[in-house]
Amino acid sequence: MVENITKMNVDKLKKILDQIQNVVVITDIDGNINYVNKKFLQVSGYEYKEIIGKNPRLLKSGETPFEAYKELWDTVLAGKVWRGEFHNKKKTGELYWERATISPIFDEKGNITDLVAIKEDITETKRMEEDLKRSEEEVRKERDKAQKYFDMAGAMMIVIDKDQSVRLVNQKGAEILGYQEVEMLGKNWFDHFLPQSIKIEAKEVFEKLMREEDEALEYYENLIVTKNGEEKIIEWHNAVLRNEKNEITGILSAGQDITHRKEVERMKSELINTVSHELRTPLASIMGFTELLLLRELEENKRKKYLQTMYKEAQRLTNLINDFLDIQRMESGKQIFEKKELRLEEVVDEVLELYANERTHEFVIKKDRDLPFIYGDADKIKQLFTNLISNAIKYSPEGKRVMICIYQKDKNVQVAIKDDGLGIPKEAIPQLFKKFYRVDNSDHRKIGGTGLGLAICKEIVEAHLGKIWVESKAGIGSTFIFTLPASEKTLPEGNNESLEESIVSA
Repeated sequence: MVENITKMNVDKLKKILDQIQNVVVITDIDGNINYVNKKFLQVSGYEYKEIIGKNPRLLKSGETPFEAYKELWDTVLAGKVWRGEFHNKKKTGELYWERATISPIFDEKGNITDLVAIKEDITETKRMEEDLKRSEEEVRKERDKAQKYFDMAGAMMIVIDKDQSVRLVNQKGAEILGYQEVEMLGKNWFDHFLPQSIKIEAKEVFEKLMREEDEALEYYENLIVTKNGEEKIIEWHNAVLRNEKNEITGILSAGQDITHRKEVERMKSELINTVSHELRTPLASIMGFTELLLLRELEENKRKKYLQTMYKEAQRLTNLINDFLDIQRMESGKQIFEKKELRLEEVVDEVLELYANERTHEFVIKKDRDLPFIYGDADKIKQLFTNLISNAIKYSPEGKRVMICIYQKDKNVQVAIKDDGLGIPKEAIPQLFKKFYRVDNSDHRKIGGTGLGLAICKEIVEAHLGKIWVESKAGIGSTFIFTLPASEKTLPEGNNESLEESIVSA
């Protein structure tokens, strides 16, 4: 009776298992199959009699790693449930995926007697995952390709979304702004990268572009601020971006750094103004006195005085033209320097001979003994001293002392030219060596000049691998200092810095 009930229960259980949608496999402790349900036969393609008594390795495709099987047996023989996936093979040779849960079955003494595997065919899920993975990979490749072209663009490229945040920036854009690309992403464009003075105006332009109210705004210029606080002028070309619903989502802006171009335009304008003023003044003097000499009979002393004035104005004109030509040749790299070993103290002596008749200024020269030679162009070094000494005289119009100190410092010969004149305002010092720059105050404007002299000095010093700078206080005086590399073979031992200290305290 008990056996009949058990048989009836087993038959009922098998009937139930045949109706479920999962694969069910029961094996003995050695893995030999005792039972499979109908779903197993449908999925694998085997018939019942072909599979009973066989080992499930019959389904192996070779795609599932050996380690997975080892982990399975280590787990179930330890009395635990194993969960994992198999990449199996049907009777037809077709591959398919299964997700399995395998549990041990115990007798009343706690010994493992059988194993039950419940499996789910996940082939379609895996195929969808692979398709999705391939799609994502294709999207990634397309995105990387687009980013590559984006980065290859010669212009800076910025994508700003409707919330005014930076969504994309290319390498050129990050480079111009001085950031890493990742530092810029997500930051508000107007708050982080534009100067305060133009934020309101720039936001208005952005809003109009987003509403497509003004096609003219597709091109405009404005300022940006780099990471180190420098302002640059950018020429922008803008285009709106849309989604699949044709809604505007942001702006793509391509920008060119035109700071240098604008500076060149400014300098050209200043050059025209300077030339028109500086050339007109000596020419007017020369023409005026020439006319007097031609039309009037003059006393000899007046005639000589007018001729001397004309000669000085002609010299001034010549010097002015030479300055223009020098700065152009130096900046274009066409200036030829004929360098040889020479002593700076001898050059200074030659230059000071030009000021032998100077009555309003006292020249004081201090120098180290046994100074090394420098390797340089004698004419250009003489021009350097002439410009600096002339400035010292010119900007101390009430006379006083001009001190020239020459001393060795490390492996350089250093020169300091100090005057007790007008001095230079602190805010003007960073601009002082730029072409056509003039200090903007009435005392300096009265003196005149082209603003080229110090730019030429800087070019000469740097062409000799040296450095030049100025230390000055308005109303007290200025000290122009430059260094030139000493000729190695003439360097004396030791380093006398006493003169450097003396000129600072003088």
